[in-house]
Amino acid sequence: IKQYSHTTDEELLKVPPLVSRDNALTWLTTLAETKRSTLTTSAGWKELLKQAFRPTNYQIKSLRDLKYRTFTNNESVNDYYFAK
Repeated sequence: IKQYSHTTDEELLKVPPLVSRDNALTWLTTLAETKRSTLTTSAGWKELLKQAFRPTNYQIKSLRDLKYRTFTNNESVNDYYFAK
């Protein structure tokens, strides 16, 4: 969103409290003020959101997918390399 909207981090970081609902709103309102005050960039928010809402088995599943990833006939070496 940030890349295409040409907004600053300061402007973008005003949005989450306004658009959050359900579990996200509960999570946001219970986020410790010390933690919230350290989130001064959109990249920081993105990483924290991933940690908070990513499935619990995400890392294990990702590693398993990488382990069993195979090169296919219709795939370029470049695509295969960057998929791993």
